[in-house]
Amino acid sequence: YGDEIGMTNVPIPHDRAQDPWERREPGKGRDPQRTPMQWDGSPNAGFTDGRATPWLPLGPDHDRVNAAAQADAPDSLLTLTRRLIALRRSHPALAHGDFVPFGPTPEGTYAFRRVTPGSAVTVALNLTDAPARLTGARPGRVLIGTRVERDGDAVGTEVDLAPNEALVVEER
Repeated sequence: YGDEIGMTNVPIPHDRAQDPWERREPGKGRDPQRTPMQWDGSPNAGFTDGRATPWLPLGPDHDRVNAAAQADAPDSLLTLTRRLIALRRSHPALAHGDFVPFGPTPEGTYAFRRVTPGSAVTVALNLTDAPARLTGARPGRVLIGTRVERDGDAVGTEVDLAPNEALVVEER
């Protein structure tokens, strides 16, 4: 809920807690990830009109991190999410492929392959704040990534990933 636009957890003061678990055991509740969906940059983020107050506070970035602001932005997280869903639906290996482990990978990275007869992709993720290099990949081309400018790039057996970058590579 909200991951597709990059919403983050919102600290909830104890006196505004709604989750019964949070009320019993402070710090254990689910309220920080259950804040109102940020639809637009209006005062209540489009979740409700100005006559009502949401039961949990909004994220402080709701004026920028919202569905309306990202809907047509080519490099937004919402656009990436839509593109990834479309790719998964249309690519045989992503829709129906077998999972094949990839490894080993450097600390803070993860990669795997999805394979069907005649179709294979490698998904490579760098979950760190530093560049990383994966070795042992199969050559191919970038179908989609978190950096739009890499789409279509050729990759070889070594894949360089920028900090916090992810790629889906169609193998040749």
